[in-house]
Amino acid sequence: MSLHTHNKERNDILKALLGLSLTNTHPEIITDTATHSGLNGIAYHAWTNSEFDTGTVIQDASGNTIVGAVVPAGSIVYINFTAIKLASGTGVCYQSK
Repeated sequence: MSLHTHNKERNDILKALLGLSLTNTHPEIITDTATHSGLNGIAYHAWTNSEFDTGTVIQDASGNTIVGAVVPAGSIVYINFTAIKLASGTGVCYQSK
């Protein structure tokens, strides 16, 4: 198999996976510190370092709080958010349909 063929096959696989991932969700863009509620979130993708603030609600969560947690830029947190409030940062909450 040539390198070109291998790269094309790999790119085709990556495109297929991307099509099945978070691209067809209803994104909620978050660029402020307001509470974004009524979400059916499945993931949060931090565009910049993002710190969760009081007002962030996770469905069926147990254990410690996410308030004060910082998500590094470029990272994705897969959690069922019903509300997100950031102390700082920007990102997008992907929602299930």
